[in-house]
Amino acid sequence: VVSLDEKMATERQERKEERFVENSDFFKSRKIEEIKKGRDAEYNAILVTSDGLQFKSDLETIIDVKTLIEILPDGGSFVGYKSADGSYNVITKEQFQTAITEGIERKTAAFAKEAQLVAAVTAATTLAELEAIVW
Repeated sequence: VVSLDEKMATERQERKEERFVENSDFFKSRKIEEIKKGRDAEYNAILVTSDGLQFKSDLETIIDVKTLIEILPDGGSFVGYKSADGSYNVITKEQFQTAITEGIERKTAAFAKEAQLVAAVTAATTLAELEAIVW
């Protein structure tokens, strides 16, 4: 015996699936935008390096860090660098290089994940498959 709530839920899902078939491009484009927002949130979040230091991921910070890498001598450090958590630290040239390297790795991983999810969106043939795709 199927309850009224279960029957109504099944009918709602069937109607959703019918709308998906009629408008799959629309639903897929919305899902791709959702994925892009997830990607951006992930690689724009504060970067905590393997050294435990926190760096902002905005363009100004990246340019500052790259400039510091260029001007600091090998073995040199920047005294009083304000990290993303608001603390002031002595950060070595090597730690700045680590931040750039790990930031690039994080961004690369985010784009790779996005590519996999977009491929899954493209391949989705039902609304249930599409809704199962999450960042």
